[in-house]
Amino acid sequence: MAQSPIGGAVKALQLELKKIKEEPVEGFRVKLMNDDSLFEWEVAIFGPPGTMYEGGYFKAHMKFPQDYPYNPPSVKFISKMWHPNVYENGDVCISILHPPVDDPQSGELPSERWNPTQNVRTILLSIISLLNEPNTFSPANVDASVMYRKWKDSKGKDKEYENIIRKQVQATKEDAERDGVKVPTTLQEFIMGIKGIKKLIESNEDLFLANCELQSTELVIDGPNLLHFLFTTSKDLDFLHGGDYNEFATVIRDFFQTLQSCHVRPLVVMDGGHSIDDRKLKTKKSRTEQRINRIRFQCNFRPHKGRNKPKFEYKCLPILGYDLFLEVLRDMGIEVVASPFEADKEIAAIANDKQCPVLSQDADFYALPITAGFLPIDYLRMKTERKHGKEMSKFLKCKIYHFEKFTSLFPRLGQKVFPLLAILLGNDYSDKEDFQAFVDWISSKSPGSSHHLSLNLENEMQKKIMQWLMQEESFGMAQNRMKTVLGEDIVKKALCVVEDAYSIDKKQEPQCSLSMPEWFMSNHTDCLIPSIFMTIATSHRIFFACQPEDFASPSSYKCSMKIRRVIYSILLKDTGKTTVSEYDRADPTPSSTHTGSSANQHGNTQSLECRAIGIHGNGFPRLADIPHMADEDKRGLLLKVLQAENAFIEFEPDTRFLLAILLYWSKNSFPGINILHVKTLLVCWIFLSVESYVKKADQSLDEHRLDRKRNFDSMMSDLTSEQIKAMFDEFKRIRHSKKPQGIRFDILQGFAQFQTCIMAAYDLNSLLNFPFRKHQIQLLFCGRFLHDFYGMLEKERYDIRALLREGSKLGIFYSKVMREFGDDETVFYQRNSQNSGNALQ
Repeated sequence: MAQSPIGGAVKALQLELKKIKEEPVEGFRVKLMNDDSLFEWEVAIFGPPGTMYEGGYFKAHMKFPQDYPYNPPSVKFISKMWHPNVYENGDVCISILHPPVDDPQSGELPSERWNPTQNVRTILLSIISLLNEPNTFSPANVDASVMYRKWKDSKGKDKEYENIIRKQVQATKEDAERDGVKVPTTLQEFIMGIKGIKKLIESNEDLFLANCELQSTELVIDGPNLLHFLFTTSKDLDFLHGGDYNEFATVIRDFFQTLQSCHVRPLVVMDGGHSIDDRKLKTKKSRTEQRINRIRFQCNFRPHKGRNKPKFEYKCLPILGYDLFLEVLRDMGIEVVASPFEADKEIAAIANDKQCPVLSQDADFYALPITAGFLPIDYLRMKTERKHGKEMSKFLKCKIYHFEKFTSLFPRLGQKVFPLLAILLGNDYSDKEDFQAFVDWISSKSPGSSHHLSLNLENEMQKKIMQWLMQEESFGMAQNRMKTVLGEDIVKKALCVVEDAYSIDKKQEPQCSLSMPEWFMSNHTDCLIPSIFMTIATSHRIFFACQPEDFASPSSYKCSMKIRRVIYSILLKDTGKTTVSEYDRADPTPSSTHTGSSANQHGNTQSLECRAIGIHGNGFPRLADIPHMADEDKRGLLLKVLQAENAFIEFEPDTRFLLAILLYWSKNSFPGINILHVKTLLVCWIFLSVESYVKKADQSLDEHRLDRKRNFDSMMSDLTSEQIKAMFDEFKRIRHSKKPQGIRFDILQGFAQFQTCIMAAYDLNSLLNFPFRKHQIQLLFCGRFLHDFYGMLEKERYDIRALLREGSKLGIFYSKVMREFGDDETVFYQRNSQNSGNALQ
């Protein structure tokens, strides 16, 4: 029997509400206006960080039609909202909320309007972007539109529009305090550590942070945290094209050179696998889905005339960023080690052994007893200063946090205050809602004496929690009060987890179900193999970092699945396991399959899905046997996996390995790549090597000294410096020539697949103990160059052989590779339409 429209709507809304409650997305929260009706929701939208709406708490009502999701809901702000696309009565006017009809008079394409694959998340993400990027070509509020244009045309000098927004933001803070909501002002603040602790410390920095001069000391660095910080805070680094690794390498190098100039000796500690006890599994799933939704929105953003991209651009690390970071550190001779699993406690323990501070942005370090203090990255000023009249006098200004300054406010609780704060304010390990009844109990109590409370606090609720903690006579009595209200089991379980998380009294001893070979553990500690291998070996799961690509096509990770299956088979050969769970973005629904156009279709409303990848051990070595294998046998296995046993034989082994990855990519990509992708990638490799050479020469290094360890330096040995610089000038001209209009994700889909192939092939090479030397990532991929040069080749004929000086080593290399692929479309497609006999099924 067919389901009635209202029945289908109820089911759809139940699923959406449940999904948002279980896995909330930063930027908004939702609840039912009336528990008896699923058709009316109250929504709170947080103002995007880095915009004039930052810190705002804007409430709205969503009303759903009875035939949802076939028709859109309506959205009406109940908070005052002065905006070109919001009517004065609060109704939101945005394409995604318009019914799916073809209306030529509206100026909107049908694909911009509502369709049943949209959902509450996509609506709210669209509204968040619209806040700071109004569509002034069809305004709902003409006066606001005129005012916004004046503000924009004056480059912010006309303050009338901005002043109104600032006043409205300030007015919403009363609603937030009344609702007991702490509005995040940074993405970092929303997702890390004890919720609100970072803001609490920063709001009272005179009390908790001490001025310091960083010089002539060891420094333990939270590697993954610094890596993400450097990328997200460097304004000009690319993300949407897949990443410009050459430019990011320069940012990393500059940071550590600045530390070294002040005689700071860094020790970088990287995470190992994810916790075996799955304490953060729910958090990991939620954050992975958040990343997918954010990137999907960025890729699906359809610019109107005069709007190139949203100002509130979500930016996260390109998928080879971790490998690049380690590559640069090794080049610079900086010590780097990996923890067996998550590294927070080990970082603190190492710092205490060395009697030196920790550098990170992770708020968890505010809760760990670090003897020499915690240095938040935000408070490290990366500009060297010098003391007069002293040798070795360069230093960096910073502020250091000392654990004891915070715990001194709670003399009867001491260090035990942090587990209680984690439970009551929320954390990565437990659900705050489980303890809401106790928070309500605290609120109902009389405040008592408050003469000790000299803190700047976010809201009344936080004030009452802090006051209660200051007045409690002991940790035991605090526990008993909580057990009385919540029950013993809930409190005991939660405290057990958070007490362990915020204590470094004992070393982290992961309970690994496998006995890993000594060489494997040694390579893991030295960061020579990917940390994810530990998770796969123990938890049999892997989470993929979504990247910008065509969301109307299958995930780019599917291209490299055959390589990963071999990795899983080797890692788990003796365990009896037959599958590994891969968490990846969901494939598009059949109604939104690839059309060869763009990423403007949303596809599957489910963002994250888990796929079971079957494994088999036949024909693959055991981990214990790998050190005893001959390099020739390892290389043969790798080339077989890459379906290139008989290809590129004339090239030296390391170059052959790189070209084998290129060949595998061409055979396994879907949607399939074309010959322009191959040409573009080859030219990109040469461009990056030429650029690296010229930069060395410009830095007054020996410009005739070529580094044969670098990707293609040996192929430039027959060129003069003048010829190389002339080639570089032509590359620069290409980069600054007319670019394609906007970003074409149908182009980038192929290169996104190549990144996953490089990642998987490099991982397998490391698992086999490096039978091939890795070519440097910073000289392999520059997303903007790839996108723009492909677009140029698509429109005009360009003589690449003339650019590379036909007859030179570079020119000969290019010609040989293109002969292998077939230097025209017909040969290329015929060659790649045949299944290779070497393919591993």
